[in-house]
Amino acid sequence: MEEKLQIFVPLTELKDSMLLDSGQEVATLKYRGYDISIRVCGEVRVDYKDDRYACASEMPDELLAKFRDASAYDDPDVNIIDNNWFEVFIDKDGVWTGRSDVTDLDEDTEEGLASGLKDMVDEYIQDRLDDAKDDLLRHTKEHELEGIEVTDEDAASVVALVDAGNTFEEAVDIVLTGIRGCLDEGLYDGN
Repeated sequence: MEEKLQIFVPLTELKDSMLLDSGQEVATLKYRGYDISIRVCGEVRVDYKDDRYACASEMPDELLAKFRDASAYDDPDVNIIDNNWFEVFIDKDGVWTGRSDVTDLDEDTEEGLASGLKDMVDEYIQDRLDDAKDDLLRHTKEHELEGIEVTDEDAASVVALVDAGNTFEEAVDIVLTGIRGCLDEGLYDGN
């Protein structure tokens, strides 16, 4: 079930993570069975006019304005010692499954943000399937399955088993053992 994108801060604040406090969740979306959230990560230390700030909520409006228009990065009065950043967290059934940098999202519109998050999850899912397929092929010899064609369905089974709590190695072993059993029973032709 797909839900509408929920954004917890003004879109204009997504221009720069330094405008938000670390640990803050800024947006969420459900897509293809995954819970996606954008969060602010990292420690902040900024010196400005003889004061040190550890988060945006402590910064004076004058300094926040410099981050909004990006002039803080060229201002000699602003010394950014440590900064924070946005990360996308991808969870399935309450289990963290991945994360990614957010630098390539279109944060100007809700539609652009939602589209970017969906693209990120689609790419993440495809990468997991590709990794599973490669790993299945690497381990065919130990199951006496050299030359067998590993299918997308086989790879999807590995991913599903991992999502259910198995390690990647256990999932690969389960799928290859199943293929071996089906071949032995004449239920699988290997193509």
